[in-house]
Amino acid sequence: LNFKNLAKEEPKWLVALDLDGTVLPHNSNTIPDEVAKKINEIIRYNHCLTFATGRGWCSVLPLFDKLPIYPEYIVCCNGSSVIRKGVTHNSSLPLGYECDRIEVFSPRDAIINTKKKIPTSEFMIEDELGDRYFTKMLMGWNPYNAHLVNFDEILTKDRAVRAVASDIPYMFERVLEIVENIDLSMISYSVTPAGSIDMRLKGVNKATGLEHVRTQLGIPKKHILAVGDALNDLEMLRWAGQFGRAVAMGQSIDVIKKVAGEEAKTVNEFGIIQVLISIIPQHR
Repeated sequence: LNFKNLAKEEPKWLVALDLDGTVLPHNSNTIPDEVAKKINEIIRYNHCLTFATGRGWCSVLPLFDKLPIYPEYIVCCNGSSVIRKGVTHNSSLPLGYECDRIEVFSPRDAIINTKKKIPTSEFMIEDELGDRYFTKMLMGWNPYNAHLVNFDEILTKDRAVRAVASDIPYMFERVLEIVENIDLSMISYSVTPAGSIDMRLKGVNKATGLEHVRTQLGIPKKHILAVGDALNDLEMLRWAGQFGRAVAMGQSIDVIKKVAGEEAKTVNEFGIIQVLISIIPQHR
């Protein structure tokens, strides 16, 4: 693989990593030891590390048991929520984090329209406080702040940072086709590799969350490195690749690889390690 050579005059980069499928192997909640070690090296070399994920903060913060230094910023819920390591004494989240930016929307119409087209679908809404409301508890999801409600109740939740339609009985490619025939014009959305539909405020994505972080940190656009693997990473990779670096994981679908321009090995081959090594001085 030929990763781009980095500018030597400015060693500080904003390193934005997707979690599932990039840092974390699929269906895992443990950062592999080899990956955690390399992430720690990035932090020691004074790069600004952040994670950009579809997960809410309650599913992200427990992952950091192996990281002795927590990222200053984390982009959650595909850009709808940005949390920051507490700068006040009133940190409202675990591990001293606090909400830095929240983007809320009403998911009611999108949920109704999805249910009409996919009657078997179940739903989850996450609000700005981190409470999550499920019409059906989903296997493998963190039960923290989880509440089981019926369909009529979930329609009353009109302030969400994220909504998810799940239990869709089709494969990824078929869900992409069905979504084209659902009126979701009032929101932004992405289809996950598992075939769920992740919904958020129109115009919000990982790139908008990361641009907020970049501005706060004052890092030039040419010193952005973003790595991802799925459709919810598309805008992030396009944003990073305009001036800096965008890397797709090896298992990504073709559209992601095309937008990124650079490609690493797959997540199961720890491809992220290759990418991180490329910005550690002694490995250049």
